[in-house]
Amino acid sequence: MTLLPRLTPTSLLASLASGVFFLHACASVKPSSTLPGRYSAYTGQPIIGTGITWPADTQPAVHWQKPGLVSINIEDPAYPIYRGFKDNEVLTMNECVVAPETPLGQLVAQAQKATKQTLQFPGNLLLPGVDYRPDEAEVSNLEWQQFIRYLEFDGDSAQAARMWPQRNMLPQPDYFTDPFYFLYPVTGISYEQAQAYCRWRSQRVTTLYQQGQPGRTGLPLDTVQSDFTRVTYRLPTEAEWEYMANAGTNQIHSMPCLQQPARINPAAAAYLKRRAGSAQSEGQVKEQITEFNRTQKPLPTIRYRWTTPGFMTLSTPDYVYGLAPTPFGLYQLAGNAAEMVQERGVTKGGSYLDPLEACTVKARGTYGGPAPHIGFRCVCEVSYPNRK
Repeated sequence: MTLLPRLTPTSLLASLASGVFFLHACASVKPSSTLPGRYSAYTGQPIIGTGITWPADTQPAVHWQKPGLVSINIEDPAYPIYRGFKDNEVLTMNECVVAPETPLGQLVAQAQKATKQTLQFPGNLLLPGVDYRPDEAEVSNLEWQQFIRYLEFDGDSAQAARMWPQRNMLPQPDYFTDPFYFLYPVTGISYEQAQAYCRWRSQRVTTLYQQGQPGRTGLPLDTVQSDFTRVTYRLPTEAEWEYMANAGTNQIHSMPCLQQPARINPAAAAYLKRRAGSAQSEGQVKEQITEFNRTQKPLPTIRYRWTTPGFMTLSTPDYVYGLAPTPFGLYQLAGNAAEMVQERGVTKGGSYLDPLEACTVKARGTYGGPAPHIGFRCVCEVSYPNRK
């Protein structure tokens, strides 16, 4: 098994400064609940801590009681922190084939070329013809836990307390805290909480990048220097989300094919039984997986409300890197968790609870507050405010 990138603090900053930092988005093996990697796929910061509990359940660990007073050795790996089945080994699925001579194929080629020539930031991908860069995947429970923990570690315990998901709006009672769901999309959060995360992430990545510049390691952020680079994360607008899905073509869905051949790992039977909330035995699920693989049936490429095969149905949203990505490399853009956009009260993409027709590019959902099927992903903008 190839492990995810393992960087020292020095090499991390140097990589950011040289513009080659892309972390998990370029890794051949995607992070999983068992092997999340040492660094966040969303900020590039070290992953701190190995689990989280509801504040009312237990006292925080000692190093959270005195934020800033206890050093964290980031050379200690964040894994193995959970010894369940690896999310990234459950399923293999072919990606949709896009002919290079088609309008979509030409746009994909443009994005791939730009990716090799442009400064990259954690978790983001490039799209052709636009300045914003979407997240490769939906923001995960693990990333949201890191958000809370960094707020606590920086001494802002009041803000950290306000960022917890709404517990009665989770798809399962332990959905946010159980390591099984580490790499599943965070849900049960409000529009305001998502906006707060975007602001925090912007500040974190801007600072980390700036301190990676030659001669600036360890120095405070200097926003007046001529080469200051501001990295801003935010929710996409509805129009931007739709462009992320089809790049301005007339494609109805974010995926150019709606089914693809897939193989399910029989060793994932217990994992799938739990994920589906199935009453069947592990042995029965394994037999069904074997039969599915024998018949070589295709699976949908979008995580809408599946009814068959039974072992692939969901009781919660799915692994954020599940199924095949879009031609631009975006995972679970449609289906899985409906995604908040800049327009308050609007979601795009549909969810695992919705029929396929609710997961088209133009379809829109609505919400009035936190919900168990609604999450988000960010887009990133890079600016140079002091350049003349």
